[in-house]
Amino acid sequence: MIVNPIKKGTELNLKIDSLSYGGKGISRYDGIVIFTNNVLPGQTVKAKIIKKKKSYLEAIPIELIEESPFKQKEKCNHFYDCGGCKTQDLDYKEQINQKENQIIDALRHLAKINIEKIEPIIKSKLIYEYRNKMEFSFSNNRWLINDEKGLKNEKPKDFALGLHPPKRFDKVVDIDNCEIQTKLSNKILTTLKKEVIERELIPYDIINHKGFIRNVIIKHPKHSDQVMINIVTAYEDIDLLMPIVSEIKKISPNIKSIINTINNKKSDSAYGMPQKLLYGEQFIVEYLNGFEFEISADSFFQTNSIQALKMYEYIRNECNLTGKETVYDFYCGTGSISIFVAKKAKKVFGFEIVESAIKDAKQNALKNNVTNTEFYCGDLSKMLENYNEIIKQNPCDILILDPPRAGLHPKTLKEVLKIKPKKIIYVSCNPTTQARDVREFINSSYIMGAVQPIDMFPHTHHIECVITLDKI
Repeated sequence: MIVNPIKKGTELNLKIDSLSYGGKGISRYDGIVIFTNNVLPGQTVKAKIIKKKKSYLEAIPIELIEESPFKQKEKCNHFYDCGGCKTQDLDYKEQINQKENQIIDALRHLAKINIEKIEPIIKSKLIYEYRNKMEFSFSNNRWLINDEKGLKNEKPKDFALGLHPPKRFDKVVDIDNCEIQTKLSNKILTTLKKEVIERELIPYDIINHKGFIRNVIIKHPKHSDQVMINIVTAYEDIDLLMPIVSEIKKISPNIKSIINTINNKKSDSAYGMPQKLLYGEQFIVEYLNGFEFEISADSFFQTNSIQALKMYEYIRNECNLTGKETVYDFYCGTGSISIFVAKKAKKVFGFEIVESAIKDAKQNALKNNVTNTEFYCGDLSKMLENYNEIIKQNPCDILILDPPRAGLHPKTLKEVLKIKPKKIIYVSCNPTTQARDVREFINSSYIMGAVQPIDMFPHTHHIECVITLDKI
């Protein structure tokens, strides 16, 4: 066991070897692993130790000694303050390299799999303007950038519409232009900001829980070019919003839906809260390979439509369907993967705990004339208890898993093993929890096949990965 002699507050010169999942730089000093925030691989920095753990240290950079060969000029004016695109100043080829290595390291160290390489990552065709959904917050507490602190500024300090800086949910960086959303979405954002300021609507105070306007969610799918705007307020007051709606809908004929969600909770999440239709339709649509999917205000849909299509095509190919297979889709959401694979399967059963998502899934199947799917709302950790008869009558050949970032709950994993699928296709946006669960499957007589990363999120540390497991 290595005894850690380095004290908190110590300053060290560190060569950053790589990035961990989560975006922290990894270096080693006398055999001790050190994680450093806000650095790039290839940099040499003077860093100060801020946390001391048994097996590692955490540090912050205080001086750049040598720049990284992978450094590039960031495109976004808000890069150094916004908590979004943390690797925008890293060459995209190197972003890909780091993400591939993170998956390998997770499988090697967490799953204890002797793996040296994986399938080449499916790169994103677009590295800017790729997101079909962005959520912005209103605030009465604007984050001040370094060059305006202590100075007079045109922008009011008590108003912002944008994104939170890292680890500061009490403040918001006022965003003029977000490089990873579409140009039309940016125009909507700036127009909304102008109208709210001119009409003196009160931004929500997340500390004191006072104020009116809280968030705006802009959805702009790539293949349909339809736009939904969801304005979230603390209480209902249509009269305050309609003049703004009148101005916003003039921006483009592509704006098909404007929704008002009323969130009177202290929590910032507006999911499942009451909604009012202010303009247009209750939903917009997105097209993927001939399929049409309805997207409502609460619907989950992959935020990178172009990459989502590539991922769905890969999953379908990996299923190797002949028309005789029964497929189970756990965490099916609005049924996009289920519908995508159903054409070549005997039967697809989708399961999801969110009731509104199941409603959307059934509607999407109906809209696309897909008749061999069934969707059920329920707790996946009680599969055999709730759906025993379905499982008995329809033994699972292929199971598709797409759990939340936290991975599979231990109870759910046990239920999966009881179902005994012949093949598991595990989709995840978190390499660490995916590796943890893969180890459990390997321990239960499964063998790992292809490992296919897909870059859904350029300029961030996030990476989507599809792993195939076959029953021995």
